Amino acid sequence: MKKTSLYIFLLILLVSCGGQRASGQQSVSGTLERGLRVLPVGGGFQSLQYTVYRGDYIVFDLPDTVSIPFTVPDLDIDMVLTRKGNDIPYVKMTKSGTYSFSLGESEGTLNVIDLKAASLTDLSAAEARDLLESRDMTIIDVRTAAEFNSVRIEGAILLPIQELEERLPDLMLDKEDAVLLYCQSGNRSTAASSILLREGYKRVYNLRYGIGDWLSRGYPTK
Repeated sequence: MKKTSLYIFLLILLVSCGGQRASGQQSVSGTLERGLRVLPVGGGFQSLQYTVYRGDYIVFDLPDTVSIPFTVPDLDIDMVLTRKGNDIPYVKMTKSGTYSFSLGESEGTLNVIDLKAASLTDLSAAEARDLLESRDMTIIDVRTAAEFNSVRIEGAILLPIQELEERLPDLMLDKEDAVLLYCQSGNRSTAASSILLREGYKRVYNLRYGIGDWLSRGYPTK
């Protein structure tokens, strides 16, 4: 009887600790759609609180043809957002930190965090080169076609961030395959990493400072 009670106590303790770890993880706002993080917007004056990843391209779910001023003083962002059908203005989050912003009559806080996960590894150009020399990896370039055609890491596959979710299954990768993602400076590839992690990929590598870091070191390209 005592052993049974002790077992139940330990089981409850284990579940409780697991729940605390899960609740302590920071979740991000909105949904990812075609490489863009879509953030919900309510009506009227209100306080808005968002958490997004560094590297995210954020858009606000605005009504069609409505123009709304958007300012983030600490990031030197001062613009008017106007949605016209499928043409949705986006803003690139390049720096981690907490920033006050205004969106029309609403004010709020934008918390930009670095993507961290057990299945994700950020690499410098030197680390990425060493890894590529020691093992087989799928290299995905998430820049535009023009950028890709200008210069790229040898062996890379072009899969622009806006098309990544739709075309990723075409690569027929195993979820255990090692995948290296890169862009120009490391922001788009961070957003791409979040997509792969969400899809269950277990070995995702991100070129932290992009192909710019790779080129500055004189590493081979095509």
